[in-house]
Amino acid sequence: MSGLSAQGEIHDMAKLEEMELVDNLEMAAAAAPQRRLTAEEIDQALGL
Repeated sequence: MSGLSAQGEIHDMAKLEEMELVDNLEMAAAAAPQRRLTAEEIDQALGL
């Protein structure tokens, strides 16, 4: 595997992880559309 290919794979994995985090936030926000999420709820959705 070339270095460029490995870098591309790492970049793709990072993009997938970011999309998963955004998806988790969207689902958490949709669960309570009448109010804003607390910092704790956001952290929980992000797995922090």
